Amino acid sequence: MPKIRASTVAEHRAQARAAVLDAFDALLDERGYEAITLSDVAGRAGMARNTIYNYAPDKAALLAAAFARSGTSLGQEIGHIAEDRARPAAERLAMVVRLLLVRFTRGTQRLLLLHNVARTLSDDARAELAAPFDVVRVHVLRIVRDGVAAGEFAPPADLELTFELMVGVMQAATLRVAHDPGTAGVTVESVTTFLLNAIRPAG
Repeated sequence: MPKIRASTVAEHRAQARAAVLDAFDALLDERGYEAITLSDVAGRAGMARNTIYNYAPDKAALLAAAFARSGTSLGQEIGHIAEDRARPAAERLAMVVRLLLVRFTRGTQRLLLLHNVARTLSDDARAELAAPFDVVRVHVLRIVRDGVAAGEFAPPADLELTFELMVGVMQAATLRVAHDPGTAGVTVESVTTFLLNAIRPAG
């Protein structure tokens, strides 16, 4: 791999970190988590073995960083949907739920891996991992509030609890797909319908 060219040290570090995460993602798809070493990642990223410790202390931190990066991208997509107030809130929420479920069910094995290694993560890694999903939460709650204001959704007794319940349902769907990947399509549609019906006004 050619040397990374950047005009500043900060830009160089950002490009190098992206190269490390790209290498880790590719190796994870090719070999699986247990078969990867940090030496493998460094080699694929085109850097010296010891240099990789500037970007991650271990594989668990790399896994968390890779999830955080994908979560940032996901948050941006959801932000665009949330801000499109020309669409009814119910339509926007359905789009967001489907997007989340498709991403989660496609990355089920990675989610399970992350769950298994979560206890080994540093506080900094946990914070990095949580940040983009906090953004997702803000966007989803905004859509729900828009729907309540427009009369599309029933006012929840506890908005935060409503969001936590939605997350719980989507986690259950992700585990279902993990055990039976062939149910992904049906599960996504069933859960989307279930969640929308759960917050619509009665009657």
